[in-house]
Amino acid sequence: MTYFYSFSLTLCLARKLHGVIFVRRGVYRDGVFRFVLELPDQYNDYNAHPVVRFTSTMFHPLVDASSGNLDLKVEDSLKNWNPDKHFIATVLTFVKKIFYLKSFESYSSLSAFPNPEAASL
Repeated sequence: MTYFYSFSLTLCLARKLHGVIFVRRGVYRDGVFRFVLELPDQYNDYNAHPVVRFTSTMFHPLVDASSGNLDLKVEDSLKNWNPDKHFIATVLTFVKKIFYLKSFESYSSLSAFPNPEAASL
């Protein structure tokens, strides 16, 4: 019984990954941003998006200022999560990409940016 409890705890911890991104160029040059990537219990199901939350202070149009969450659904290729073609590496690539965007015109279809103040700059 105790062994099962420890296994459950370990499995739960494996669904929460901590990461750091070091930005080398662009507007966010020399920035160091910490984030947590959490996999939902139904991770390998369709439309079971992972959750990316920045734990560092973040001022970015695609990151909610109050929660630090990056909504993966703003990216057209990630709107409908498909476990056959989307992987953790796909999410990490998008996390990196948001720091190197020169404009947010491709996201103009958003009814509202998660951080409108950052989007207005």
